[in-house]
Amino acid sequence: MRRILVVQIYITDNCDQRCKHCYIFGADPNRKPNTMTLEQFKEAVNLCIEYSERENVKIAWGITGGDPILHPKFWEIMSFMREKRLNFVMIGNPFHMTENIFMRLKECGCLQFQMSLDGLRENHDRNRKAGSFDATLSKIKLIHNAGLDSGIRTTVSHENIWDIPGLIDLCAEYRVSDFDFSRYAPNGEGKNNIAPLDFRKLLDICYKKFQAYREKGSWTRFYEGEHLFMLYKYEEGLLKLPENFDFRNRKIITGCSCGTALKKMRILWDGTVMACRRTEDSYLGNIFHDSIEKIQSAKSCYRDINLYEGCRDCILASWCRGCPAVAYGQYGNFFARDPQCWKIINMCSK
Repeated sequence: MRRILVVQIYITDNCDQRCKHCYIFGADPNRKPNTMTLEQFKEAVNLCIEYSERENVKIAWGITGGDPILHPKFWEIMSFMREKRLNFVMIGNPFHMTENIFMRLKECGCLQFQMSLDGLRENHDRNRKAGSFDATLSKIKLIHNAGLDSGIRTTVSHENIWDIPGLIDLCAEYRVSDFDFSRYAPNGEGKNNIAPLDFRKLLDICYKKFQAYREKGSWTRFYEGEHLFMLYKYEEGLLKLPENFDFRNRKIITGCSCGTALKKMRILWDGTVMACRRTEDSYLGNIFHDSIEKIQSAKSCYRDINLYEGCRDCILASWCRGCPAVAYGQYGNFFARDPQCWKIINMCSK
């Protein structure tokens, strides 16, 4: 089976929202947005295509921002994707989208349009802007009418944690194609003050809801991408560790894939490739100056299990390790213990 490399290109920082949890504007709402030129976009795509042919890698493309449709050369970018016959997922906002635009995106190779719902109406609109919740829901039918899949992603914090079960029901009701959530990685002065046992309770509720909807044949695909689902599943007997695994000489098997670009490459407007978009300090290289092979082999602090303060002695370290972006945002240290991990460190190896 060919290895899949997810390539997300952030074509512009421009956005007409200033969400509290935004990794672009969260620390500085007044910063000047940056934008990738059309020529830079074409070069980045062509470099990735050349790499995929050399290494026999299949690329899953994503185009995002900011709000990508605000890019001044947006339709030229779309025409280029169509010319190259490259299918892609787009991540954006609902405000400028119409059914006709969704249909044009479909013609250009778009497979799915993803939006965010960060809580139910009150919490979502407070974190984004008034009317955003209803605007997002109103686009789901238009997305489907155009023949696209829909995606909803949610950022979870102490402010909206108990809205998530209701969002699951809402996504099933609207027949959203995909739903997933992850935690807020603090930026600026923000903090994510979810109590660890509250977060475990949320994961328990969500997993049981996901299973119930799967058994009913729900249209929505529910994903367990949140890092600490691994710990939850292990405790619930849903994750079985392999026999005779060498826990003294461990390697990373799954969990956070941000530490190298082996699974994902996040390309910013100037060609910077980051291990994690939610932090400013995860530089891997620059696609315009470094070969992708060099970027792929870039050493990253994420990949050394022994550096993790809360995980290095844990039996689950090869599979879990929490979320370094959340730890970094909370404590300014990539290697700090995940603030929502409920497992007591001195019991980890038991």
